[in-house]
Amino acid sequence: MTYLQGALLAVFALGAGSALFWTWRKRWAAEQRAKEQAALAAVGRNVDELAHDLSNLIGLIHLNLRMAPMVDEEDRDEVLADLGHSAEMVYAMFRRIRGRSEDLEGASPEQLLQTLTHMVRRTGVEVTLDIEAPLRAEGSPLAFLRLAENLLMNAAREATLAGVPRLRVRMTEASLEVENPIRSATSLDDSIYESGVSRSGSTGRGLAIAKAAADALGCALTHHVEGRMVTFVVRPALDAHAQRVGA
Repeated sequence: MTYLQGALLAVFALGAGSALFWTWRKRWAAEQRAKEQAALAAVGRNVDELAHDLSNLIGLIHLNLRMAPMVDEEDRDEVLADLGHSAEMVYAMFRRIRGRSEDLEGASPEQLLQTLTHMVRRTGVEVTLDIEAPLRAEGSPLAFLRLAENLLMNAAREATLAGVPRLRVRMTEASLEVENPIRSATSLDDSIYESGVSRSGSTGRGLAIAKAAADALGCALTHHVEGRMVTFVVRPALDAHAQRVGA
C-alpha cells in the first residue's frame, strides 16, 4: 500500500468513525431528552392530580367551616376534630408535591374514612357508613386517603346530580364499597377510569386517580350497575382476580 493510499484509508476510517460517533451521540441525546420529557410529564401529572385532590379537600373544609356555626354545641368537638384531621391531610399532600415524606403515618383507614364521611355529610349528602374492619391493603395512608376521597366525592357529586343525595359506604377486610344513585348507566364502561373522563360525562380525573391509588395499595377497583345504582368496589388484587376466575 502506498503512502497516499494509507492516508486516504486513514481519512476514510476517521470520517466513518466520526459519522458513527455523531449518529450515536444524536440518538443518545434524543433518548435523554425523551427520558427528561417523560419525567417532567410524570411530575406534572402527579402535581395536577394532587392539585385535584387538594381542591376537593379544601372545598370540603370550606363547606364544613360554613356549616360549623349551625352545628349543635355537643357536636362542635367532632367538627373541630374533623377539620383538624382534614388540615393534616392537606398538609401531607403539600409535602408530597414538594417531594417530602408524608405526615399521615399514624392515620388508620377507619379514621380517614370516618373523617371524610362526616365532612361529606355536612355538605347535605346522606351517608350510611358501615365499618367492620380496615381494608386489607398494602401501601401508604396517603394512597388510601386519595382512594377514599375520590370515590366519595365522585359519588356525592353524581348522587346530587341524580337528585338523590344519598350514599352507602361499607368497609371490611376484603373490600371497600361505595354505592350511589346515578342519572344514567349508559356511559359506565371502563372508560370512566381514564384521566379526563368522569362518570357524569364531564371532564375530571377523580376515578382515574382512585384507580391509580387502588393500584398503589395492591388492590383492584371495579364497578357494577343495578338499575339506577352503581357500586364501586375495591378489593385486594389477588381476591379480585380469584373472583373473576371463579365467575
